[in-house]
Amino acid sequence: MGTSPEIIMILFVAVGCFMAYPEAVSSKHTGITRHYTFNIKLKNITRLCHTKSIVTVNGKFPGPRVIIREGDRLVVKVVNHVPNNISIHWHGVRQLRSGWADGPSYIMQCPIQTGHSYVYNFTITGQRGTLFWHAHISWLRATVYGPLIILPRRNESYPFVKPYKEVPILFGEWFNADPEAVINQSLQTGGGPNVSDAYTFNGLPGPLYNCSAKDIYKLKVKPGKTYLLRLINAALNDELFFSIADHSLTVVEADAVYVKPFEINVLMITPGQTTNVLLKTKPKAPNATFLMLARPYATGMGTFDNTTVAGILEYETPSSSLKNRPLLKPGLPAINATNFVANFTSKFRSLATAKFPANVPQIVDKKFFFTVGLGTKPCPKNQTCQGPTNTTKFAASMNNISFALPRTALLQSHFFSQYSKGVYTTDFPAFPLIPFNYTGTPPNNTVVNNGTKLVVIPFNTSVEVVLQDTSILGAESHPLHLHGYNFYVVGQGFGNFDPENDPPKFNLVDPVERNTAPRAWYDRIDAYLFRLNFEKSLSEPTLFIKKSKDETLLIVSIYVDDLLVTGSRVDLIQEFKKNMQNMFDMTDLGIMTYFLGMEVDQSDQGIFISQHAFALKILTKFHMENCKPVSTPLVMGQKLSSYGDEEKVDEREYRSLIGCLLYLTATRPDLMHSVSLLSRFMHSCNTSHLKAAKRILRYVKGSLKFGVMFKTGGQLKLSGYSDSDWGGSIDDMRSTSGYLFSLGSGAFCWSSKKQQTVAQSTAEAEYIAAAGAVSQAIWLRKLLCDLNEEQFEPTEIMVDNQSAIAISKNAVFHGKTKHFKLKFYFVREAVQSKDVSLAYCSSQDQLADILTKPLGAMRFEILRELVGVCCLQSKEEC
Repeated sequence: MGTSPEIIMILFVAVGCFMAYPEAVSSKHTGITRHYTFNIKLKNITRLCHTKSIVTVNGKFPGPRVIIREGDRLVVKVVNHVPNNISIHWHGVRQLRSGWADGPSYIMQCPIQTGHSYVYNFTITGQRGTLFWHAHISWLRATVYGPLIILPRRNESYPFVKPYKEVPILFGEWFNADPEAVINQSLQTGGGPNVSDAYTFNGLPGPLYNCSAKDIYKLKVKPGKTYLLRLINAALNDELFFSIADHSLTVVEADAVYVKPFEINVLMITPGQTTNVLLKTKPKAPNATFLMLARPYATGMGTFDNTTVAGILEYETPSSSLKNRPLLKPGLPAINATNFVANFTSKFRSLATAKFPANVPQIVDKKFFFTVGLGTKPCPKNQTCQGPTNTTKFAASMNNISFALPRTALLQSHFFSQYSKGVYTTDFPAFPLIPFNYTGTPPNNTVVNNGTKLVVIPFNTSVEVVLQDTSILGAESHPLHLHGYNFYVVGQGFGNFDPENDPPKFNLVDPVERNTAPRAWYDRIDAYLFRLNFEKSLSEPTLFIKKSKDETLLIVSIYVDDLLVTGSRVDLIQEFKKNMQNMFDMTDLGIMTYFLGMEVDQSDQGIFISQHAFALKILTKFHMENCKPVSTPLVMGQKLSSYGDEEKVDEREYRSLIGCLLYLTATRPDLMHSVSLLSRFMHSCNTSHLKAAKRILRYVKGSLKFGVMFKTGGQLKLSGYSDSDWGGSIDDMRSTSGYLFSLGSGAFCWSSKKQQTVAQSTAEAEYIAAAGAVSQAIWLRKLLCDLNEEQFEPTEIMVDNQSAIAISKNAVFHGKTKHFKLKFYFVREAVQSKDVSLAYCSSQDQLADILTKPLGAMRFEILRELVGVCCLQSKEEC
């Protein structure tokens, strides 16, 4: 959306973790897996009497249709055969647990290089309608794009009349020149890019352009039928009006979300938007042919392609001749018809029904105010630019920050914190640093700041964003696309946003939902669970508990679109599952045996969790299924470094291997330290690191059936171990912290992590490690309290350093602690408030030793058994 100077939206963000309670599980219905292959290749295409070689998918322009049903998994292998780097963005797809598959180069992924391939793998969840895919690097999307059609689940119908036929129509642009050269010139000079030579319907410019009489898109229809037109604006920059002569259209869906139907003669569609409309043909075939037209809506000062693309709607009549039929032409609004556009966009409303609710949050956790507009930046020395002056360049900005594209993917940098240093900062301003009259007289200083600045939002946050257009270098329309998520447009208007008088006017009942909204499922189920008298955990927002006085009746954990439920009574569990199936489209999978790659074996002795099948897949993927097993994941005393003269290895293969092993640590604390250690070198991996990683695979081969055993019985008393390896990193002499916690059986929580500061003594290293363990212990105590398992005694954390324990109890150690960071002093408060207590254990009894350093085989195997890692089968079978 971007048709007016002021738009207010509420965005949903849900990125987090889960808690598993493995008694029984219900899950939303899942579909099938659909496979596609995209071969990126050059193809000679002629338009407007210009023949040129363009980048295509499978030699098609536009690219192939991808057809899928809601709930299906989509697997697309992209093979790059062209000189350009490439990536594919799945525009508007809800990326749940699959952010890497979203596609933007240097944001979600590194681009696919020439001769290489990449597999996109994600599931369509809670969406049905029309989206599209396109290249997301430079301007390759001018030719690399195609429709993504999401059909309803099988045996489900549309909330409107079933169409006779469904037809995708993609609006695009054609450049006689190379689009890559066009954008590169614009970036170099700082001026607006040269405009396209034509707009297109499904790649065809139509008869209104020179030398294009035969390149006409024709929509052939039968009388008395209803057609579903799937309209996609794949143009690079321009919003477009669209109309069909003497035919009305009924809007029924926008951005893969159903809307309240409304009838129009003309619609406006923004770049990246999709709109499904119903076309009801005339009862009898008329003696006429009808033009379909599209041309731009523009309000800014920049140049744009002020031309019109035409197609033909033609009735199928076997007898009459087409030559003598009159050609009817529709009327389109003026190029700058902002009032028309504002009125049109205001008609969009969510269905807001029980089946398709509008789950607008009534409480906002975080608010942002973003000014959007054009500013300037200085021209490089000895260069003439084409901005407002020959010494400046145009620069788009939000809150006066012009985004600088990094050379390392941001998502990669975020997940591997050692990358983030120097790649981005998290200080993007939530509000304009210098407020001014945004739509009035522009400020004298129009220079913007450059930077790769981000906002990092916590899990489960409801966000309100006010987008305020500015008149710094002239007012203009600014379309918005939010990757992987959705937003509700709750208000829009002209002029400056009024924080006091505008919010009461927000539409919080049935606002239109644009692109994708992962929180819709959470909000809907939140409301229903509250109706069933569940309470949400204050410590874990995806955990719900139903209590009766001091008894816990049911526990429900949500992970994206999966539910885990356990309880004290089988009849209550069965009743809960029946209620959920009546309310939601869900499938009961019975007693949990498999979840997110984890295998669960439940018996009278306890619960055993492992990842045997996933471990086998890793060995097969990296061709190590026939390797010779070893008894430990690392050689005792082994030290690894980023420096040295050893040969570099393929970073992609190494990162893929470490990523797989990191997922395996979900049930294998015995792997945690070794994998965490090797993850530090993903930015500078060499042969020694790869050799060490393959040794871990050899250890995995010898312990394939190992997992964690949680035995039945016993008191649920929380206890922990904390340890450090002082100066363990030879690159920067930082120490490694490790902790683990149990409830009287196998470890259920563990960590191995390099410390953020250099410790000057073993006591300081141990104290810093203890601070991390204490923080985790406090959170776990709160969680247990929510589950009616309150810990009345201090949680004992075992530490093998007497000085660290003394520092936690006695503030007299000034000489040893005066340089400690303030954040570590909360350990003393936790000890004094009797939330935790640090107790001494000998180094021989320190179980967390397995999380901080490479050990010998005998010591490693003893600790592995003590933390609960074992094999259910006999020794010979393991």
